[in-house]
Amino acid sequence: MNPYVTVVNQRHYFARLLLEKCHPAEDPHGHAGQALTQSAVYQLEAAYRSHLRAIAFEYRCADPENIVTVQHLVSALRAVDKHPAEAAELDNLEGDDQSWLFALLTAHAALTGSRAVDAAAGIEKLGISLKDVTNGREQGLSADRVEEWLSAFDELVNRHREMMVEC
Repeated sequence: MNPYVTVVNQRHYFARLLLEKCHPAEDPHGHAGQALTQSAVYQLEAAYRSHLRAIAFEYRCADPENIVTVQHLVSALRAVDKHPAEAAELDNLEGDDQSWLFALLTAHAALTGSRAVDAAAGIEKLGISLKDVTNGREQGLSADRVEEWLSAFDELVNRHREMMVEC
């Protein structure tokens, strides 16, 4: 049994729970909704990283726990002479600045301050602004947008799992 599947499922479930708690009518300033939405981004990004590890585990890569990027996954798969479509798809999605995965990872990078220059450029291009609750500036990271990412992730994971059954 792949131990990473449970983690992916748990993070996905937590992201969905957080998004279900976003109720604009009960949150006139939007602070709680924004906090929940940003937390869902963290959970969804963690689910994605665990999905990378799940793929590495399924294809019997050494040390799947050390996989933290799609580039690590591709390298680990090459080391065992495997080139599955799942890794190629993820690599393409990460590199496509129009994809939901690029948008998710860019939003996460902006929230965490990692890859600050890349994140700032990506955030501007995607039209995502992270709400500054101290002065109430307009937000761009909406629960609806993150729900779209969650649905796309769900479809991707299910498709990958079906493909990996054949491993």
